[in-house]
Amino acid sequence: MKETNLRADKTDRQTDRLERANHAAMRGERFRTFVADPDVAAFFDGYEKRLVEAMLSAVAADDDARRSAALQINAMREFRNFLTTGVFVGSQAREILERENT
Repeated sequence: MKETNLRADKTDRQTDRLERANHAAMRGERFRTFVADPDVAAFFDGYEKRLVEAMLSAVAADDDARRSAALQINAMREFRNFLTTGVFVGSQAREILERENT
């Protein structure tokens, strides 16, 4: 009886792992589509350019304006990194699913 329960637990864990991989793969594909869109890329590039210009054009004594622009740039870059990481994790998950299905 105990051996049967261990097998069932192992099967459940395997199913959970494959479900998580499937969700990660689907999410990665959605992120890939989003990031690859030329309009999205243009938005990110333009947004960063405007913030850098705002930082550079701020009066030397206006530390708050430069700090605010720098924080916004950092937040935008972290968001882009989040999306890129999601694409990478999704591609790894897709590879796991392909190995499991062969």
